[in-house]
Amino acid sequence: MIEADNITVQLGERRALDGVSLACATGEFICVLGANGAGKTTLLKAIAGLVPYEGRVTLQGRDTQAMKPSERGRLVAYLPQGHHAHWPITAREAVAIGRVPHGAAPGRPNPHDEQAISRALEATDATALASRPITALSGGERARVMLARALAVEAPILLADEPISALDPAHQLAVMALLAQTAAHGVTVLAALHDLTLAARFATRVVVLVAGRIAADGPPRTVLTPQLLATAFGVTALHLEHDGAPLLVSWTQIAG
Repeated sequence: MIEADNITVQLGERRALDGVSLACATGEFICVLGANGAGKTTLLKAIAGLVPYEGRVTLQGRDTQAMKPSERGRLVAYLPQGHHAHWPITAREAVAIGRVPHGAAPGRPNPHDEQAISRALEATDATALASRPITALSGGERARVMLARALAVEAPILLADEPISALDPAHQLAVMALLAQTAAHGVTVLAALHDLTLAARFATRVVVLVAGRIAADGPPRTVLTPQLLATAFGVTALHLEHDGAPLLVSWTQIAG
């Protein structure tokens, strides 16, 4: 579904990605992990075609640089971090923007668009927010609405940058479960995350970036070793198991 080959991104004097190669299959839920500045956001943006890069990215076997923006918009739903809102449109109108790549006219979605919008709002527990101005929502409420906008695209690829950073614990769990369910239904989900505990529990695979390069790639149980956690994050962690799932808890910072 996604193939990134030798991707390099230069941001000013800093090399944000340095020869990253990655292949993502249909139905995978992959968490991209790394310390601040490791290149997580840049990797998602490169795959989405939002930053210039050297190398090659293909989606469903097609080079993204040969695609029209509208074609790429139907293949890839992108959820940026920050969840900024500058206009007092309603939450439902914000979610409806996700249907634009399919030709939906602003303010005039057709019945199929309306169904997609309603499904996305329901999936993110945001139906009750639909009529409220998005500028009046809390950060967590706005985060759920922006995720609903991405889901409303109904694209085969979902790129989510820090999708749980503004959420309370209950909604963090709900969103991670939703992303896992979305992947189980055949969508390729690639999410940049800081939460090691939730990544270890929900992801089918983790990709760990260190200084713009892939340091590890594979199932959480085998990748998130004490040595890797020390190298990539400067922490020790507790490795436990609960209800058959791995439970990883960051415990101490490694000095120096």
